[in-house]
Amino acid sequence: CSFLRGTYGAVIKNCLPQPDFLACTSLYCDGSSKLFYALAQKYRKPYFYIDVPYHHEHKYALGYVSKQLENMANQMAEAKGVKLDFDKLRQAIIYSNQAREYFVKINELRKTVPAPMLGGEAINYAIMLAHTWGCKEIVEVYKLLYEELKERVDKKIPAVIGGENSRILWRNLKPYYSDFLMRYLELEHKAVVAFEEVNYVHWQEMDPDKPFIGLAEKMLSNPPLGEFKRWLGETMKVIEDYKVDGVVEFDQWGCRHLNSGTQILKDALAQKNIPLLILDGDCIDSRDYADGQV
Repeated sequence: CSFLRGTYGAVIKNCLPQPDFLACTSLYCDGSSKLFYALAQKYRKPYFYIDVPYHHEHKYALGYVSKQLENMANQMAEAKGVKLDFDKLRQAIIYSNQAREYFVKINELRKTVPAPMLGGEAINYAIMLAHTWGCKEIVEVYKLLYEELKERVDKKIPAVIGGENSRILWRNLKPYYSDFLMRYLELEHKAVVAFEEVNYVHWQEMDPDKPFIGLAEKMLSNPPLGEFKRWLGETMKVIEDYKVDGVVEFDQWGCRHLNSGTQILKDALAQKNIPLLILDGDCIDSRDYADGQV
């Protein structure tokens, strides 16, 4: 996977800051755990591996994951010679809940027909969803986005001028080195990307007084964890909620977790007469990409 190769290449070229610790989870890229272990050896720094069990529904799972998170936090604090500041951790959970509330409202507004937001823009928020929960600034970002979208919905301003011909659900990420694909779909053919699964809020509000339990619940609620029928059920719900006409799946080379369920999804969609377009490609390596071929 180019995401993993790119990360290791950046390390070799000294493009990344020196870490104090390396941490990753088993959810759901099996290559990342191997990469981070290799980097821990290179940097000679402590490595933490959070095992998120496949059988997420079992009673032991919540305590098992939350205890790993708590142990990691305490070991990091001890290694740095400081005491874990529970008040700051509690505040981070509060900020995370506030940001989540705004993003849930954003996703509700995006159910509007015609769509008030282009998917080519919205999919970029997936990166912030992954890396900025818990900080004060992201609450302001999502609050502003919600207010802008609400104004567009109230004034009946569509994302695609002249209306939309069809509505698409986008699975996985996109090629980040070219905006051709999204513009071709949404602006030339008025096939708006009504929603992207990477922006799906699958977790409930967390209890600030039980931060490790809340974070563990968040991890265990991730739809791709467990049997594929769980993920499939969430996908079908999104298709219904957003009045989707067709699905596009951009399959990243080497992503076994995503690609392994594609045929099951295709068969399920066929029963509902919903077409699925599978695009094999790479999100960050442009060497195997051509606009014309796509």
